[in-house]
Amino acid sequence: MALIDKASLLMVPSTYEAGTLYNVLPSGNRAPDSTDQNSGYDQTRADFDFDRGSNAAATRVNADGLIEKYRENTLEHSNNFNDASYTKVKTSFTSGQLDKDGGTNAWKYQCSSNGASYFYKTPSTNSGIRTRSIYAKAGTASQITFLWDSFNQNEHATFDLANGTFTNAGCLANMESVGDGWYRCTTTITDSANTYALLIGLADKSGSASTAGDNVYIMYAQQEAGLVATDYLDSTSVTGKAGVLVDLPRINYDANGENGALLLEPSRANLVQHSEYHSSSTYGNQNVSIVDNDAVSPEGLQNAAKIVLDNGTNTSNGGHYFSFNSTASTNYTISVFAKAGEYRYFTFTYGSSAAGGGHFDLQEGTLLGTITNANYSNVNPSIEDYGNGWYRLIISLTDNNSVSGRFLSMKPSPSASVPSNNNYSSTGDGTSGAYIYGFQLEASATYASSYIPNHGESGGVTRAADVCNGGGNTESINSTEGVLYVEISALVNGGENRVLSISDGSYDNSVRIQFYTNTNEIEMRIVTGNAVQALQRVAITNTLNFNKIALKYKANDFQLWINGSKLRFDTSGTMPSANTFNVLNFDDGDGNNDFYGNVKQVAVFNEALSDSELATLTTL
Repeated sequence: MALIDKASLLMVPSTYEAGTLYNVLPSGNRAPDSTDQNSGYDQTRADFDFDRGSNAAATRVNADGLIEKYRENTLEHSNNFNDASYTKVKTSFTSGQLDKDGGTNAWKYQCSSNGASYFYKTPSTNSGIRTRSIYAKAGTASQITFLWDSFNQNEHATFDLANGTFTNAGCLANMESVGDGWYRCTTTITDSANTYALLIGLADKSGSASTAGDNVYIMYAQQEAGLVATDYLDSTSVTGKAGVLVDLPRINYDANGENGALLLEPSRANLVQHSEYHSSSTYGNQNVSIVDNDAVSPEGLQNAAKIVLDNGTNTSNGGHYFSFNSTASTNYTISVFAKAGEYRYFTFTYGSSAAGGGHFDLQEGTLLGTITNANYSNVNPSIEDYGNGWYRLIISLTDNNSVSGRFLSMKPSPSASVPSNNNYSSTGDGTSGAYIYGFQLEASATYASSYIPNHGESGGVTRAADVCNGGGNTESINSTEGVLYVEISALVNGGENRVLSISDGSYDNSVRIQFYTNTNEIEMRIVTGNAVQALQRVAITNTLNFNKIALKYKANDFQLWINGSKLRFDTSGTMPSANTFNVLNFDDGDGNNDFYGNVKQVAVFNEALSDSELATLTTL
């Protein structure tokens, strides 16, 4: 029998749904599903309760190694154009038409009498950057027009379904052939003062007349946040949703789609108003220009921007910048995803000519040098590999002053030399540059958290904290002896206590493993009757790496094992006389010192394992 099979409780992040993270042990039946096929599900399995509130700003790196967001088709009845929520003018719809996939989900959209033929839908959600899309195919007519307000307004795009071309004004547009004469027609708007959630006409932008009998075929309408259309989500009377849903535990992977672990993070906000739309008026440019949707991003979509150096010699400062009002003695962390284009070198700074930041090689994925200034302390630049040539550039520092209009800037360069205080000359050709995606500013933060998309919120977008508690019960946790085992990594070295515990729901009777406030220190703590029975700390090489940790507890026998070695022990102390332990929490037992980090495995053993077993269990 494998050693892990002796566990009374085992959580390996694999099975979950909104609000629940399921344990592997106790085994019971598998989790219930929406068809109620698992009516025999053992409700005493004591799975974890998970909560991130109603917040939908969280992302993860999925099993394909791509950044995954929350997605929502906010257009209800997205493929039922005869629904009463649509207003039709000189228009009729006939369902059951041959669709792009060989089925019969398409609709014939036909002008029912001479005159401007169009249909529209009033919005339920209509703020920030929005992208609308529909699949269309020519019939007796070959033109459709998307309008964001009303006829004769500027924001529109007209699509020619006969030759696959389009014209647009006041909005972004795209047209993609999907075969057999079908196209996905897409428009994107970047302001929020629009009347309609969807307005499509056989007429052109001016509302010129159509002829009775003119028709095209359409299917699968969608409105969503962001710069590009994503995979279609069907909606009925409720919106279609996918991705990192509200209250969904996040299993986060590396850039290779490996090493999946439960990601638990504190609440953070991205204060950059448009984190992906770099042509927004939120930004300024000096000696550079921006081309949006020019490359495939770490999201796997064509929504990365290109930052291009102007033609000629660009002296000092400059770059693509965002400004905000800073607060003195505050820790800030800025981050952006960047990829080499024609230029491999990239400067990323907090501040203008007096800057703190770093100069990076986007081809080798290395930090070439740190840029410092007396206005900032604790300047710490770093770089992380996100695969496919993408890197996340991170600058953490303490701003020593309050400044109205503090600049955050970035600039590609053909030179490997590290600029001084962000002052350097670079010669561009007007077409060469590098690629960027996902700009983030976090206040009161000493490290970068996972990406938080902001599609136009001026006050910032907040991701709520991950809360995962309530695993276990008195059958799966023994109060008198046992082992608490975890395979975990920290998000930052030191700074605060981050605890996992088994307890009676309080601190007074608890067994705890925690990342301590000191850098790279791990603590074991056993408390009985509100009295500390054992408290030992040990420094390890790096808490940012995954470490296998086991805490053995038994009266007069407490041991802390890490990565195959017994590093601390205590031979004096008591445990509760009754079996009162009934819960495993990612906190200290009474709701404080939440654990934030990455979790590959958590297990509880109802017996005190031998030294040889503990060595085997914790060996990397």
